[in-house]
Amino acid sequence: ELGPFPAYAPNREAMLRVIRNHRRAVLDAPAEAYEGLTVLPAGLDAERCPPHLRGAALEAWDRALALGEEHGFRNAQTTLIAPTGTIGLLMDCDTTGVEPDFALVKFKKLAGGGYFRIINQSVPPALRRLGYGEREIAEIVAYCAGAGSLGGAPHVNRGSLAALGFTPEALDRVDAALGSAFDVAFAFNRWTLGDDFCRDVLGLTEEQLADPAFSLLEALGFTPAQIEEANDAVTGRMTLEGAPHLREEHYAVFDCANRCGRHGTRYIEPMAHVRAMAAAQPFLSGAISKTINMPEDAAVGDVAAVYEAGAASMLKALAIYRDGSKLSQPLAATFGDDRRDGGDDGEGALSAAEAVGEAERILRALPTRDARE
Repeated sequence: ELGPFPAYAPNREAMLRVIRNHRRAVLDAPAEAYEGLTVLPAGLDAERCPPHLRGAALEAWDRALALGEEHGFRNAQTTLIAPTGTIGLLMDCDTTGVEPDFALVKFKKLAGGGYFRIINQSVPPALRRLGYGEREIAEIVAYCAGAGSLGGAPHVNRGSLAALGFTPEALDRVDAALGSAFDVAFAFNRWTLGDDFCRDVLGLTEEQLADPAFSLLEALGFTPAQIEEANDAVTGRMTLEGAPHLREEHYAVFDCANRCGRHGTRYIEPMAHVRAMAAAQPFLSGAISKTINMPEDAAVGDVAAVYEAGAASMLKALAIYRDGSKLSQPLAATFGDDRRDGGDDGEGALSAAEAVGEAERILRALPTRDARE
């Protein structure tokens, strides 16, 4: 309808040559069959590519060549995988393009402030396909994602809290806050419960409430071990490793770009991202918008090896992100530093109370009300 791109006419022969070469790549043609190339593409491997997929690719390039010879091309770039993270999120997609999931449970940072919790919706159908029953699936999912409320939680639950003076209204406010909480302790604070309730009912002092390191749950008599056990039940362990019923040979099905939660140890190795892109690249004229996630302890040599493998695999573009390398990142699988093995300085992860306290300290240091808002 709009005609080819303005500079198509002087580039017609070169453009059609590119399309013909793409078609040859689908056929995994011998080196001498390609036109005008000094660097050969990676062709589709007929032994590994499903026949219907290879047939569809060949049909698509046949059509692209025939239509191009007749009409030209509207765009100089014919096919690519565009950035689709936000679009995919709005469309309720668990993954987009050739990306694996970031983590089974993650927290999306909102532009207007705050977070919301995203849970992978593909886990139940994947478990069904692997032969698990509905009761087993429900228990596996609950292990990963938690109940999202205090109902049935060990130690910290509606019954134990009611005995300490919590009203039904206060418990409902806590339950509402747990839906987007990183940690069960995050829902127990002066903003959720109100200062009057904290002082008059729970007997907390202003000094306690203002203390950045104050743990309301510990002040109520719960031990750290009890809080951790309740947290696993309410917000889940955020990993499928160790889930009831799940067989270890199926763990790899659910591996993600990062370790899942504070308990997860598995993740997709960076070179596996390169191999996934290399499998998709022969289908495409342009590049693949995809991030190769690398762990926080990745070194310069690891980064160099990924780029070198990408070049050897004939990728047209490659981007990496090393976890935690920016002060703020849009997705997180855990809260705070959460180093599992300790950093060089020996410091571990922030506790929930410490994290809230640090946030309060930063807010108080901001010079104006507008900045604090």
